[in-house]
Amino acid sequence: MKVVAAAALCALGVASPALADSHSVSYSDWTIGGEITTLKFVLPAVEAQRLTGVDVPLATTKKLGEYLLAHVAVEADSENCAPIDQGYDIGLVDPLAVGGGSFGFEVFFRCPTANPRVRVLKNTVLFERVRSHVNYARVRASGGDWAPQLFTAGREELRVPGSGAPPAAGWLRYVSLGFGHVWHSLDRIAVVLGLLLLARRRDELKLLAAGLAGGYALALLLTAGSWIAPRTPLLEGFVGFMVLWIAAELTARETSRSKVAVVLGLGSFALAAVATLVSGWAAGTVLLGCALLAAGLLPATGEWLERREFWVATAAVAGFLDGFVLPSQVAPAEPSKGALLAMSTGFDAGAFLGAAFLASLAVGALVLLRRRRIALPRPLVSDLAATVLGGCGAFWLVTRFYG
Repeated sequence: MKVVAAAALCALGVASPALADSHSVSYSDWTIGGEITTLKFVLPAVEAQRLTGVDVPLATTKKLGEYLLAHVAVEADSENCAPIDQGYDIGLVDPLAVGGGSFGFEVFFRCPTANPRVRVLKNTVLFERVRSHVNYARVRASGGDWAPQLFTAGREELRVPGSGAPPAAGWLRYVSLGFGHVWHSLDRIAVVLGLLLLARRRDELKLLAAGLAGGYALALLLTAGSWIAPRTPLLEGFVGFMVLWIAAELTARETSRSKVAVVLGLGSFALAAVATLVSGWAAGTVLLGCALLAAGLLPATGEWLERREFWVATAAVAGFLDGFVLPSQVAPAEPSKGALLAMSTGFDAGAFLGAAFLASLAVGALVLLRRRRIALPRPLVSDLAATVLGGCGAFWLVTRFYG
C-alpha cells in the first residue's frame, strides 16, 4: 500500500501546484419570455483575471463583454436568436453591478418566433481553458419557477421545450460532478492517498470509509438546516493543513513526535499571527486552531492509532470539509433548500465514490506489486511521501490563506 501511494504522491508533487484544482465556477440566469431570452451572467474576479490577464476594471469589463458575446448563444428551432443592441451606447452587452468582486453582464436575445418547439441555450464560457469549469445556471420560462441546471465541458447546450417548464438537472449530473471534483482536486487526492499511507490493516480501511461517509452525512445535515455559511478559502486552507498534518504524522512515526509537533505548531502559530494582520481575524482564528491541533494531537496520536475512533474521526473531518464544497459554490445562485439538499446529496455521493475508486485503484496496484514481489524499504517510502505531502500541504495552506 505504501509503495503505491508514495508513487502516486510523487506524481502529485510534480503536478502541484501548476495543476491544482481552482474550483472554477460561474453563474448564469436564463429568462425566457416570448421571443426574448434574457441572460444574466456573473463571473467571479478570479475567472475574469484568468480570461483577461489584467486587473484594470474598465479594461477587464470590456474584454469580458466581448468574450462573453462570442461564447453564449440562443437558437430557436435551429435558427439563431440575435443579440439585441440595447442603445444608449451600451451595445449588445450591458455590464451589471453585482458586487462581491464579481463581474456581471446582461444580454437580450430576440428569436424569430415567440413559440418555437425547442429553444437551445448555448454556453461555452471558460471550458476551452479550464475543463473542470462549472457554470451553475437557472432557467425560467413564462414567469414560472427557476429550474437549476449545469453547464459543464461536454454538456454545453441545454434544450428547453416550447411548452411546459424547463427541465432541472438530474441527480446523476451532480453525482458525476462530485466524482469529477475528487479526480480534478489534487489536494483531495493527496488526502485520500495520505490516509491510505497511515493505514496498516484492512479494518482500518473500513473505518476510514465509514468515517468519510459520516463526515459527508454531517455536512448534509448542516446544509439542510442552513446552519452554516461556509467560507470557501478558509475551508480549502484547512484541507491544506490536513495534508500537512498527515505528512507530520508520517514523519513523527520515524522520529520524535514532540519535536514534530513543536515545529508544526509554532509554524501554524506564526502563520496565524500574520494572517490576522493580512487576511483578517477569520483566517487568523482558523490558523490558530490549526496550531493548537498540531501541538495537542501529534504527541498523542501514537497511542490512538490502535483505536477505532481515531480512524473514523480523521476521515470524518475530510468528508465534513468536502461536504461544503457544493453549498459554497452554488450560494450565489440562491437555490431553494430542497434543491440545495438534492444537489448536495448527489455531489457528496459522487465525491465519496470518487474517493473509494481512487483507494480501490491503489489497493489493486498494491496487490499486483505483491504478486510480482516488488517491495521498497518502508522508511524510504514514508520519507518520500512525507516530503511530497509536506510540500504540497504547506503550499496550499499558505496560498489559500494569503492568496
